[in-house]
Amino acid sequence: ALANLPLAVMDMDGESGRRLKAVTEKHGLRTDIRLECQSLPAICQAVASGGYAAILPTLARKDLPDATHLEIKSPLFAGQSRDLRLIWNPRVLRLRSVTEQALKWMEGNLTA
Repeated sequence: ALANLPLAVMDMDGESGRRLKAVTEKHGLRTDIRLECQSLPAICQAVASGGYAAILPTLARKDLPDATHLEIKSPLFAGQSRDLRLIWNPRVLRLRSVTEQALKWMEGNLTA
């Protein structure tokens, strides 16, 4: 069934593309990749257009209203995880005091 869906995916040379290729090869699945995008919002736009399907992380759900998509959870991708990094401009700490409070909270509450 996956082979019958025109997929929009992240750039196949990146981490997401390599993971997709590894999972589909491991399970002997064929895909019909029609569009490679550089960002999750771009993939969400492609899906919202009605012309593409996509395999997306849960966080992308917020960019797709329920009325425009069908979400199917697959056990094939259940073991996938992604490293996240908090990156900011240190200048923001000087401009917004709430940023420093948030940073201190994250340092104390988020673990690697």
